[in-house]
Amino acid sequence: MENEWLSLLRGDLPPAETGALLSRTTGDLNAFLEAQPIAEQQVLSILAKRLQGPVDGKTWEVLDTSLASYLGRERAYLVTWAIEPGQSDRREELEKHGAPRVMGLLRMILSLYGPELENAFEMSNRPPDEWRRISRDVYYDQIAERHLVKILIEKYNGQRLAIEGTASSLLMLTSYMIRSVRLVGTREPFSEQSIELFLQEAGQLQTLLQPSPKAVSTPP
Repeated sequence: MENEWLSLLRGDLPPAETGALLSRTTGDLNAFLEAQPIAEQQVLSILAKRLQGPVDGKTWEVLDTSLASYLGRERAYLVTWAIEPGQSDRREELEKHGAPRVMGLLRMILSLYGPELENAFEMSNRPPDEWRRISRDVYYDQIAERHLVKILIEKYNGQRLAIEGTASSLLMLTSYMIRSVRLVGTREPFSEQSIELFLQEAGQLQTLLQPSPKAVSTPP
């Protein structure tokens, strides 16, 4: 059954086999919860311990391993599969299998630790130095008579990086970053959302930077 779960997590398990796997594992987990009066409390205690303190790129993996030590490997796969952020459709699918103790546990987990789980899951799929959020401030220095741009970047490891410079300086930095991305050499690694956003912003920037067309004088 574990090999089936690995196939499901990779996204290559056929729908019919997926339904059968979920039905078996859900029923098994429901029976485990009914046989262990404090099982729900134990699971919540495991989550509380693993999510306390700083969350990093290994937190989700450690959480999954800890659940497997208590619930068993396949049951833990079911729990982590169902509580992954943005997967409400998975929980709706599990509702069809009529396992009230399982659904009660999942709802309790998400109500108590939803934001923390989302943070742990996001960090597990990102390099620690990748940017997570960005904010910017553009203002005009009246004394120096120049525009200044300040950018604050928050990384997935929690560090913050501030970059400040003149408009020309930041434009040069942008050019170097574009050159770096261009070295990828193929379109496939880029998501459609990132391509659309870049082309939109690049088009507006190009319009801004294009020199104004010179007026053409007509001879008398």
